Amino acid sequence: MENYKRGLALINSKEHYDELANSGFFTVVRQDDGNDTRKEVCDMIAAHFGLTNSGSAE
Repeated sequence: MENYKRGLALINSKEHYDELANSGFFTVVRQDDGNDTRKEVCDMIAAHFGLTNSGSAE
């Protein structure tokens, strides 16, 4: 279990976080403020990938 915890700590290190944040890839950072932001995050991701409704019913 200690080996597993060390592996998680390495993967989730500030260095790896910064590397991904500065990679140029689209990223979403959720704030842990107690609010449910799932819909907002899904909407943000859908908009980024052009998966939003145009308002027309088909």
